[in-house]
Amino acid sequence: MLQEEARTATLNPAHHMKLAYEIGMLYARHYPEERRDPRRARAWVNTAIALADLLPDPKERSFYSVFNRNGLALVEVRDGRPDEALRLLDEGIERLGRELGLGEKTWHRVGLRYNRAQVNSMSGRLEAALEDYAEIMDADDDFADHYFNRGNILRKLGRIEEAIADYERALSLEAPFPEAYYNRGDARLELGDTEGALADFDRTLELEPGHQEALLGRAGLFADAGEAEAALADVDAGLSLAPGHAHLLCLRGRLLAEAGRTKEAAEALAAALAGDPGMAEAWAVKGELAYLEGDLPAATADFDRAVELADRPDFRFNRAVVHEAAGRFAQAATDFDAVYAATGDPDAVRQRDSCLRAAERSTV
Repeated sequence: MLQEEARTATLNPAHHMKLAYEIGMLYARHYPEERRDPRRARAWVNTAIALADLLPDPKERSFYSVFNRNGLALVEVRDGRPDEALRLLDEGIERLGRELGLGEKTWHRVGLRYNRAQVNSMSGRLEAALEDYAEIMDADDDFADHYFNRGNILRKLGRIEEAIADYERALSLEAPFPEAYYNRGDARLELGDTEGALADFDRTLELEPGHQEALLGRAGLFADAGEAEAALADVDAGLSLAPGHAHLLCLRGRLLAEAGRTKEAAEALAAALAGDPGMAEAWAVKGELAYLEGDLPAATADFDRAVELADRPDFRFNRAVVHEAAGRFAQAATDFDAVYAATGDPDAVRQRDSCLRAAERSTV
């Protein structure tokens, strides 16, 4: 590597410090995943820190000591130690103010706060991450990434309308980028704005035709709208790029089942569950196929698994239908009752009452 070659050509400690840091970052973030090595990264960044602490000029010593520890914080995050990363970043922010007199809005302190926001977000400290972004954006309010990242945090907190506003602000600050359109579309979908979501997925795919999640999102909207051919075209386009994409395979299974192509549907669902055995939707569609084929024990087992993974009213309703077909009226009534409690669906009440009456007759 160039850094190793450079180390053979200098005796300057400051040069060796910078080169050690660069090599550490290669192992921490820049190499392909298979070549990354947190242990080597930490060793090289520790060398950079040790050399920084020996610099004769107090200001340079403080600055590079903080800068190199910021790099060490990244290594700690990559090595699964977010608390240690946060400690290093907090110390660095405090030290820049105390030893160098750098105020809250100076670039270097904003950079450390940005890194702290990232660590807080990745480790699930979402409110703390929002506080970091509030300070960051007070100093730097025209950078698209800040709004995009904050939008992602707001979505996780369920503050969907605020997230959409941040995605829109991000899009106004920079040339259009696919992820902002996709995330806004996905957020709009959560609010039931299918027209807006479709427009955003369309735009995402204009910018990045191979965007798998946008293909999945648009295919789902097409499927829900009864446009099966368009949905299947998007699904197949996505699978041509990622043949093992479990959610695309699941949707393919659903579409093929609705088209009566049961054998192909079963194959797609089996492939989806091989990739993600915890996908409730695939178990539910598999249960529907088994029910249509008259295999009530298999349908019951599949819907049991679906409900175990995600206790959704539609899964309960379909399981109730299977129970009723199998003559398990009390169990069917229990599921219909749960559906009514969750949705207020009057059909669930009528079917519950019908099953209760059937259960009473069967015991007479």
